[in-house]
Amino acid sequence: PLTKNRSQLSQLEDLFYSNEQLLLPFRRTDVIVNSSNYTLVPNELFREDKKDQFLSFQFQNSGGKLLSNSLRRLPVTNVFSLDNQIYSFLQRSLAPHRIVNYITPLSEYFAERSKFGNYSKMYVNIEAHKVDIFCFERNRLKLNNTISFNKIGDAAYYVLNAWEKTGLSQTDDELHVSGDGVLRSELMPYLTKYVQRVLPLNPPTSWYVEPANHDYLPVDLMTISLCE
Repeated sequence: PLTKNRSQLSQLEDLFYSNEQLLLPFRRTDVIVNSSNYTLVPNELFREDKKDQFLSFQFQNSGGKLLSNSLRRLPVTNVFSLDNQIYSFLQRSLAPHRIVNYITPLSEYFAERSKFGNYSKMYVNIEAHKVDIFCFERNRLKLNNTISFNKIGDAAYYVLNAWEKTGLSQTDDELHVSGDGVLRSELMPYLTKYVQRVLPLNPPTSWYVEPANHDYLPVDLMTISLCE
């Protein structure tokens, strides 16, 4: 985890130079960027030379290196930005095959899951101080949003508000919750008060290599194999 006491670039440099195995030549390297500075753009609207305009619709400070990920299971392109200095450092140090925003593997995973059944579904991924919300109606993406929170009750409010705004049924539709196990166990009791079908969600272990010490892996890391 990075702290706010120093620049992210200097912390990344220390991480690499204190772990020499990161500087070894690998056959392939993928980088996942954990940043909420993204937007999903329908493919019929997406243009490579308009990425800055798409991001500026939602974010005032959308500068930096503009990148995009094309999704396989949804007709959208994920547009995001990365600090220019960090981008240059990653290119020099890793020469990555691809740089992926964390919401891309989450989108692929939830889109894959939404194919089952004829009812609408909401997928919620909760991590420290951030909740990602996806809503699918008849297997089509209806809503995607990422919201920061300080208290678990606030996260529950954002989820339930999205549930109400999208018109999901409290008795028939499903709400699946993934992410940090501790936060998930705190969030789900709030949700079950208002939604009948609230279910924990864990990607199958066949999709990823579990750490030997059984430490928690973020869902985006567990589902990166679903991306192109």
